Amino acid sequence: MMSVLVVDDHPIFRAGVIQILEEFYDSDSLEIQEAGTGQQALNMLHKKKCDLVILDISLPGLNGLEILKDICFHKLAGKVLVLSAYSEEQYAVESLRYGAAGYLNKQSTYRELSKAVKRIMSGEVYISQSLAKQMIDEITCDPETRPHEKLSPREMEVVCYIAQGKSIKEIAHRMSVSCSAVSTHRARALEKLSLRNNAELIRYALKNGLID
Repeated sequence: MMSVLVVDDHPIFRAGVIQILEEFYDSDSLEIQEAGTGQQALNMLHKKKCDLVILDISLPGLNGLEILKDICFHKLAGKVLVLSAYSEEQYAVESLRYGAAGYLNKQSTYRELSKAVKRIMSGEVYISQSLAKQMIDEITCDPETRPHEKLSPREMEVVCYIAQGKSIKEIAHRMSVSCSAVSTHRARALEKLSLRNNAELIRYALKNGLID
């Protein structure tokens, strides 16, 4: 019996994922649960661990990366597959670094989801060819590359807005994303730039000509 927890804030999407799993696995061999928020997922996992968590990143309250770190730190699940609307360029490498066994974009086909789950549950890591190339490029990148050149377009956008004095709420509105997504982009940018706070980020942006 394989226990699975599907974590997504859209009930229809959760139902679709469950239907795909039931198509490719014997329903008698599956135990599937659902969670609509990250906190609900953590509460469920602390009560009972599961074999696989299929996890979205954009969630109300705690975002998926925060949930992923908590799951992996406390060993609340055997494997985690991140299934997100965000592109691989934005979150895949970081998800794997935090302990995910695979990353899949929501635009993938149902066969790709089944393939990813089967590969992950067999002990492998699931990455697409484009992600594999991205990881190779990061490993072989020029050491003289300036830190901000490693930022994704979204991270750079957030950095520039913060350097202009915009609040998280203002940035979220301008970018048409949630505040938690903006906070995640900010945290990733700070990590890549080896900075600690907004003041250091603003100084960096001014010094490197990222804003006028």
